[in-house]
Amino acid sequence: MERGDFIAEFKQQTPKLIAFFSKKLKAASYKGNREDAAEQLLQFTSEAAYRNSLKESLNDYTTSKLIWLKAGNVWSDFMKKISKQTTHADLDLDSILLDPSPDPLQKLTIQEDLERVKKEIGEEGWEILTRRAEKTPYKQLAEEYQTSEGAMKARVYRLRLVAQAILEKRK
Repeated sequence: MERGDFIAEFKQQTPKLIAFFSKKLKAASYKGNREDAAEQLLQFTSEAAYRNSLKESLNDYTTSKLIWLKAGNVWSDFMKKISKQTTHADLDLDSILLDPSPDPLQKLTIQEDLERVKKEIGEEGWEILTRRAEKTPYKQLAEEYQTSEGAMKARVYRLRLVAQAILEKRK
């Protein structure tokens, strides 16, 4: 499924999903900010439904059906987290909803870009780049990959160029 098709369908379903989550939150006597919680649940639904829309095994489902199935799953997961807390008075949006990112579509785009970079540079290249991003010294990387420090610096440079080229193609 094309991302544009998914986005169009999700935008069409958004008001209904917000109403669905708001009604469920009210019925569950959720004491936190219901609007914020509904937005977060909507975000989780969009991410999960989009990932499922990419699976070939689910091609028999309509986009709308996938979205609503995921909405039910997201709600169920949310309620499981709530039930683990002692009282509703203890409920806190931040303790239940972990991702405050305001734009789920941007997050999905970034994830897709990173997957393309990973695929292009391979597992070992990805590991080297991520370890270097974590400030692992070139010398340590060189020892672990049995090469010289200069060769490791050159490899990291080339990996960064490849990643940068892939990311710039998107813009």
